[in-house]
Amino acid sequence: MGIKTLLPFLREVTRKANLEEFKGQTAAVDASCLLHRALSISMSRNGDESRLLDLLNSYVDLLERNEIKPYVVFDGLRLPAKELERVKRTRRREEIRAKANELRKEGEVVAANKLLAGETRITYAITTEFIRLCRDRNIDYTVAPYEADAKIAYLMKHGQVLFKMETSGMCDCIELSDALENLGMTQTKFLKMCIVAGCDYLPNIRGIGINQARKLVVEEADLMKALLNLKNVPEGDDISTVSKREHNNEDDTTEIKVTITSIEYASFPWRIPSLPVITLNFKKVKFTLSNGQQCNGVVNKDIDIDIEPGRFCCSSHCTIRVDNEDLVVLWTLSPLKNTIQSVARVQVRNVGEETDDYSGEHTLPFKVMGTCYWTSRQDALEEAYTYLAS
Repeated sequence: MGIKTLLPFLREVTRKANLEEFKGQTAAVDASCLLHRALSISMSRNGDESRLLDLLNSYVDLLERNEIKPYVVFDGLRLPAKELERVKRTRRREEIRAKANELRKEGEVVAANKLLAGETRITYAITTEFIRLCRDRNIDYTVAPYEADAKIAYLMKHGQVLFKMETSGMCDCIELSDALENLGMTQTKFLKMCIVAGCDYLPNIRGIGINQARKLVVEEADLMKALLNLKNVPEGDDISTVSKREHNNEDDTTEIKVTITSIEYASFPWRIPSLPVITLNFKKVKFTLSNGQQCNGVVNKDIDIDIEPGRFCCSSHCTIRVDNEDLVVLWTLSPLKNTIQSVARVQVRNVGEETDDYSGEHTLPFKVMGTCYWTSRQDALEEAYTYLAS
């Protein structure tokens, strides 16, 4: 899954190297990449797969001549998120194969071979041949759960990455430590930047390329909120809004006081429109602003505090649209000190006593404020509280 324009983006930290520099090391090899390259050459020169094994052996020979141990990683199961792209590629290959057949009928063999070389297809039989080659030559190999490159990234979390290896033994080299230092970010932020920039089989966020992705990851304290705000901007003046321009820290610290009156404890999944690979789980809430405005909203199911009806300070929020309904996402909540979230305890006159100075406590068998889902029942509770407290 190639990250769009990542290699040109890392040009400053890319250097030419010779395989001799990596003598005694192990090279992770993406089997699919090697197969596609070998197939492309074989198809362009011969119009078939006849040279495939010879080319694969030559690549292995090149590594072993430089005393580099190859470790081949094969693709595993199909990645579900890649299904639409796979269907598109299959359709495109069928169209190209049909056009190549027409060219051959017209005697344009070279043109037909060149066309087929650009859209090669790795079959089960081809993969089996490569595995047999690895076993015959005692080459270590493994099959990834899904995509080989994700497995390679896991295996090579630290160190160097080689790409565009030439038959002469020259290659372009990028060292992870150099790349991170040059970009001024950690490996985790580098990963987030790549996710935001988008890969080759999922649509990226509109208007976000690799440079903008880097800026968002480095500058934004709350990346998720910044991504949401790219498309979801609340309307009106009653809720503190975030603008469509670039998100900044001032928006993060804007606070509103809310009184949550009800919570639906069953959660529902919501996929971010601008980043469809990420799904969040929300709970619906109803809340009232300090000016009396009633609002519908959601809170993150995995928020790190227990949310119960009561008064809160919200320092991070935005609006999303779910099933044609605008909902305010209350990202960051902290309870206000005066919020009644525990059992209410009030002093009452003890029946039969002549003194008003009764020191005992009466404990209501329910939480008084903000515990009911119906207004009429809430009003009844508050009237009972007022009567008992008087």
